[in-house]
Amino acid sequence: MNNQQEMRDTKDIVEEFMNECKSKGLSKSTLQVYQTNIKYLMNYLDSKKIELKDVKTSIINDYKEYTILTTERNNTSINTHLRHLKIFFNW
Repeated sequence: MNNQQEMRDTKDIVEEFMNECKSKGLSKSTLQVYQTNIKYLMNYLDSKKIELKDVKTSIINDYKEYTILTTERNNTSINTHLRHLKIFFNW
C-alpha cells in the first residue's frame, strides 16, 4: 500500500481492494474468502488497537499465533489464510 492509501479509512481500502479483485474476474467464492479473512484480521487489529498502517511482520506473526490458539483450523488452513492476507498487503 502506498502513502495515499494509508491515509484513507481502512474500510475504504478494503473496499477498493475487493473492487480491484472483482475487476480481475476472481470468482465469487474467492472474493468471499478474501473478504472474510481480511475481516478476521481487522477484528484482531481492532481488539489490539492497531491501525492497518502500523502492521508489521511481527504483528502478523502474533496474529498467526492467536489464530492457532483460538480456532480449530489446521496448519494448511492457517497458511492459506495468511497467503490471502499477503495478497492484500502486497496490493
